[in-house]
Amino acid sequence: GGVERDVWRLGRLLRSVGCEVVPVASSDSDFGPGISARGLSSEPSWYLEDRIPRIYSEDAPALLDSYARHAGGVVEREQADAVVLLGPSPQVLRAAIGAARPAVHRIIVVLCNGPNDNLPVVPILASEPDLKVLCLSEMQRSSFGTLADRIEVVTGGIPVAAVPFSADPASRRRQLMRDHEFSAIRLRPERPLIGQIDYFHPNKGMLITLEAYRSSGMSRTHDLVLAGGMGWQLHSRDETDSSHAGELYLSAMRKFIHENNLVGAVQILGPLDRKST
Repeated sequence: GGVERDVWRLGRLLRSVGCEVVPVASSDSDFGPGISARGLSSEPSWYLEDRIPRIYSEDAPALLDSYARHAGGVVEREQADAVVLLGPSPQVLRAAIGAARPAVHRIIVVLCNGPNDNLPVVPILASEPDLKVLCLSEMQRSSFGTLADRIEVVTGGIPVAAVPFSADPASRRRQLMRDHEFSAIRLRPERPLIGQIDYFHPNKGMLITLEAYRSSGMSRTHDLVLAGGMGWQLHSRDETDSSHAGELYLSAMRKFIHENNLVGAVQILGPLDRKST
């Protein structure tokens, strides 16, 4: 995901300039050569599809509390020059503050979404003026109201120029139509293809993508593909309960497509394999 990529890039960058980096993460995390594993938890990721034992939504509060204690222990033990928290939960943020105090100024918090997704941490941030707070865009910063004055904007640094694009997209689509690996995707040489690959979740804004696609008139000339899955969302132990945010959001997306006569122009796909992406 986006946060994981940020952690990877940040770790490699800091290591390249001679810093010692100790990531705090689940036991199955791999940050590559030269990055210490001593900050990893004994627990694997909650969201591994083949995890044994499987984790359900009812287990999350206790696991999160345990992880917060682990994170606080690493902060206290390492006494690092800087502690960077990317999208921390309130439990992890409180644990880090408690472990770092009185040197709370060493903590840098990067907010990964808007205020609604950070409601539990905003009061903590407001009560700790020595914390440094960052976000990834000016629009995101301005959405935090009175806290915005303390937030500094940093960019993700994605090298757009390095992303390869076809010199002849129509010819490329025609070629891919003959490849059985892409048979699940409806491709038409005469219609450019746009898409979004992400989780089916309100945070990811696929309904906003659909509305922009409809209102802009692009549905008359372009095809749209929305691909992804439930991602990190945990299911309930009650296997008949599909009312979590991802399922509800996916239902809303399908309803929008049908109500706006976009069935012939929009495809919703499940998770794509590495070649398809």
